[in-house]
Amino acid sequence: MSTPLSNVSESRAAMGLGALLVLAGSALPWWVTPVESSTGLAGDGVFTMLFGAVVLGILVFQEQNERTGIVVAGFGALTAVVAGWFWYGTATDPAVAAGSGVYLTLLGAGTLLAGGWMGYRGTQD
Repeated sequence: MSTPLSNVSESRAAMGLGALLVLAGSALPWWVTPVESSTGLAGDGVFTMLFGAVVLGILVFQEQNERTGIVVAGFGALTAVVAGWFWYGTATDPAVAAGSGVYLTLLGAGTLLAGGWMGYRGTQD
Protein backbone atom coordinates (compact mmCIF):
# COMPACT_ATOMS: atom_id res chain seq x y z
CA MET A 1 0.00 0.00 0.00
CA SER A 2 3.05 2.24 0.11
CA THR A 3 2.95 4.82 -2.65
CA PRO A 4 6.12 6.60 -3.77
CA LEU A 5 5.71 10.37 -3.88
CA SER A 6 6.27 10.39 -7.63
CA ASN A 7 3.09 8.32 -8.07
CA VAL A 8 0.85 10.66 -6.05
CA SER A 9 -1.76 12.35 -8.22
CA GLU A 10 -2.17 16.12 -8.27
CA SER A 11 -5.63 15.81 -6.75
CA ARG A 12 -4.41 13.65 -3.89
CA ALA A 13 -1.52 16.05 -3.24
CA ALA A 14 -3.96 18.99 -3.19
CA MET A 15 -6.23 17.14 -0.76
CA GLY A 16 -3.28 16.38 1.52
CA LEU A 17 -2.02 19.96 1.37
CA GLY A 18 -5.51 21.27 2.12
CA ALA A 19 -5.85 18.98 5.13
CA LEU A 20 -2.47 20.10 6.47
CA LEU A 21 -3.39 23.77 6.00
CA VAL A 22 -6.65 23.20 7.86
CA LEU A 23 -4.83 21.47 10.72
CA ALA A 24 -2.26 24.26 10.99
CA GLY A 25 -4.87 27.01 10.73
CA SER A 26 -6.97 25.40 13.43
CA ALA A 27 -4.09 25.69 15.90
CA LEU A 28 -3.24 29.32 15.07
CA PRO A 29 -5.02 32.41 16.50
CA TRP A 30 -8.60 32.76 15.29
CA TRP A 31 -9.39 36.07 16.89
CA VAL A 32 -7.24 38.90 18.14
CA THR A 33 -7.80 42.09 20.08
CA PRO A 34 -5.22 44.69 21.10
CA VAL A 35 -4.99 42.92 24.46
CA GLU A 36 -5.34 39.17 23.77
CA SER A 37 -5.89 36.44 21.22
CA SER A 38 -7.27 32.92 21.16
CA THR A 39 -6.46 29.88 19.06
CA GLY A 40 -9.07 28.04 17.10
CA LEU A 41 -8.78 25.11 19.51
CA ALA A 42 -10.58 27.20 22.12
CA GLY A 43 -13.74 27.10 19.98
CA ASP A 44 -14.79 26.30 16.43
CA GLY A 45 -11.27 25.33 15.36
CA VAL A 46 -11.79 22.01 17.12
CA PHE A 47 -14.33 21.09 14.45
CA THR A 48 -12.12 22.17 11.57
CA MET A 49 -9.18 20.27 13.07
CA LEU A 50 -11.39 17.18 13.27
CA PHE A 51 -12.40 17.64 9.62
CA GLY A 52 -8.74 17.95 8.57
CA ALA A 53 -7.79 14.85 10.57
CA VAL A 54 -10.62 12.84 9.00
CA VAL A 55 -9.49 13.86 5.52
CA LEU A 56 -5.89 12.84 6.29
CA GLY A 57 -7.21 9.50 7.57
CA ILE A 58 -9.18 9.00 4.38
CA LEU A 59 -6.13 9.79 2.26
CA VAL A 60 -3.90 7.42 4.21
CA PHE A 61 -6.22 4.45 4.67
CA GLN A 62 -8.47 4.46 1.60
CA GLU A 63 -7.70 3.91 -2.05
CA GLN A 64 -8.78 6.82 -4.22
CA ASN A 65 -12.08 6.41 -6.02
CA GLU A 66 -14.87 8.78 -7.07
CA ARG A 67 -16.33 8.83 -3.56
CA THR A 68 -13.03 9.96 -2.09
CA GLY A 69 -13.18 13.21 -4.03
CA ILE A 70 -16.80 13.81 -3.12
CA VAL A 71 -16.20 13.17 0.59
CA VAL A 72 -13.09 15.37 0.70
CA ALA A 73 -14.89 18.17 -1.13
CA GLY A 74 -17.74 17.82 1.39
CA PHE A 75 -15.33 18.17 4.30
CA GLY A 76 -13.81 21.17 2.53
CA ALA A 77 -17.24 22.75 2.29
CA LEU A 78 -17.98 22.05 5.96
CA THR A 79 -14.66 23.56 6.94
CA ALA A 80 -15.34 26.64 4.82
CA VAL A 81 -18.76 27.08 6.44
CA VAL A 82 -17.39 26.82 9.98
CA ALA A 83 -14.39 29.12 9.39
CA GLY A 84 -16.41 31.49 7.20
CA TRP A 85 -19.13 31.81 9.81
CA PHE A 86 -16.50 32.57 12.44
CA TRP A 87 -14.86 35.12 10.14
CA TYR A 88 -18.22 36.77 9.51
CA GLY A 89 -18.77 37.04 13.28
CA THR A 90 -15.45 38.80 13.73
CA ALA A 91 -16.06 41.06 10.72
CA THR A 92 -19.27 42.39 12.27
CA ASP A 93 -17.66 43.01 15.69
CA PRO A 94 -15.45 46.13 15.75
CA ALA A 95 -13.66 45.02 18.95
CA VAL A 96 -12.37 41.73 17.51
CA ALA A 97 -10.37 40.94 14.37
CA ALA A 98 -9.99 37.59 12.64
CA GLY A 99 -6.61 36.00 13.25
CA SER A 100 -4.27 34.33 10.80
CA GLY A 101 -5.66 30.89 11.69
CA VAL A 102 -9.06 31.70 10.19
CA TYR A 103 -7.52 32.78 6.91
CA LEU A 104 -5.21 29.75 6.74
CA THR A 105 -8.15 27.46 7.53
CA LEU A 106 -10.21 29.09 4.76
CA LEU A 107 -7.30 28.64 2.34
CA GLY A 108 -7.07 24.98 3.36
CA ALA A 109 -10.83 24.57 2.90
CA GLY A 110 -10.59 25.98 -0.61
CA THR A 111 -7.70 23.64 -1.37
CA LEU A 112 -9.73 20.68 -0.06
CA LEU A 113 -12.64 21.68 -2.28
CA ALA A 114 -10.40 22.01 -5.33
CA GLY A 115 -8.53 18.77 -4.63
CA GLY A 116 -11.76 16.89 -4.00
CA TRP A 117 -13.26 18.19 -7.22
CA MET A 118 -10.09 17.30 -9.16
CA GLY A 119 -10.16 13.81 -7.63
CA TYR A 120 -13.81 13.32 -8.52
CA ARG A 121 -13.33 14.57 -12.08
CA GLY A 122 -10.20 12.43 -12.48
CA THR A 123 -12.18 9.25 -11.79
CA GLN A 124 -14.86 10.18 -14.33
CA ASP A 125 -12.59 9.80 -17.36
